[in-house]
Amino acid sequence: RNCAAIARVVQRLGGPEPLPSAPYGDAVTHLAAGGHREVRKRVRDAVKRWTDDFGVPLSQIAVLTTRRDARDALFADQPEGCPLVTWEDRCEDAVLCETVHRVKGLERTAVVLVDMTGEPNRQLLYIGASRAVASLRLVGPPALAEAVGVPSGAGR
Repeated sequence: RNCAAIARVVQRLGGPEPLPSAPYGDAVTHLAAGGHREVRKRVRDAVKRWTDDFGVPLSQIAVLTTRRDARDALFADQPEGCPLVTWEDRCEDAVLCETVHRVKGLERTAVVLVDMTGEPNRQLLYIGASRAVASLRLVGPPALAEAVGVPSGAGR
């Protein structure tokens, strides 16, 4: 169900080998963020790119966090032009924003996975990353990129 690029990340986190028939998909990228303001910007930019450049519906995008406080901060100060909703309030014209704990079994075309801990939990990263079907953006400090084996990136 995951494209090959995402499946490779999931494999590094303990998942199965990617299916040979899986399409490559979008490269998994890390977007550096050191605080909530940067997280908001990275989320906004990723959602805008997916919707504007690739036509991904808002309802097929999820912002997943490894901690409740990160999710709550996004709800308290939502990114401009990026309506966020909980699982209970999900709808066609908003982006699902939840903790990784609440989305086991769910899939979305595109996922922003936010971990600001500095010491990422590989099990939570596995759950969050494996929710993405075609595109995955990792938002957090360099330790997040290191944990999943992708180059640490600057903001884009």
